[in-house]
Amino acid sequence: MIIQPKNPVSLKNLLTLLKSVNETFTIATTDAEAVFYTIDPAKAVLVYATLPKAAMLDYEPEKQLIGFSAKDLLKALNNAKPDSIVRIETTSDGTGIITLNKPFKAKYSVREIAEVEKPVEVGELPVEAYIESYGALFIELIKTAKTLTSEITLYGYTDKAIIKGENLSSQFEITLDNEHDWVKDVGLYEGANEPVKGIYGMAFLNIIARGLTRSHEVTWEWGSYCPLHISYTDPDGFEVNVYVAPRVEDE
Repeated sequence: MIIQPKNPVSLKNLLTLLKSVNETFTIATTDAEAVFYTIDPAKAVLVYATLPKAAMLDYEPEKQLIGFSAKDLLKALNNAKPDSIVRIETTSDGTGIITLNKPFKAKYSVREIAEVEKPVEVGELPVEAYIESYGALFIELIKTAKTLTSEITLYGYTDKAIIKGENLSSQFEITLDNEHDWVKDVGLYEGANEPVKGIYGMAFLNIIARGLTRSHEVTWEWGSYCPLHISYTDPDGFEVNVYVAPRVEDE
């Protein structure tokens, strides 16, 4: 297998996101794209990211699934810059070779993980509400909410969305509509009845924000008792999907 992305900084951002979910991840390759996949049942978070062949300088797929430690790869890419040339290769003896050119030339050996998770395509979710936002929404929401609550509640309406969180001593509420600086569009899909309510753990906000800039265009989709689907496309070609399991209210 050979994967050589056009911009290694985007790869570093993705690896940081993967590491936030799980120490190890799986790479599966097809003729058209490379898939980076990890899941953590404890955090109830799944990350499924693809890099199209067209977004790579060099690419040779491998039939078998390959597992790596995100931490190990991040160490090898620690010095990578936007103009660096980074190449991930695998050898027949179960070793990954990371080649870095610029700011200096180096090769790093990274062991493959024997047992890996098989990527699972997520079927069509019964989502009812959506927010098309910028990465700034995540960044600012974390500043507001991270010390106040362990979960947030999303309410979807025809012309707005409301995000709420609270603990024993404080609470916050953010209303998002099409006039908001962080929002491109917000609303309900056809057939949905307002309000569409979903409750999700705050941990996902911290995880997703690690791969985002303020200008990233991010789509939120959710439904009643439905996983929250966060998706964005990196300018350098990575298509990232994060799925967060809902929390169920006590009866």
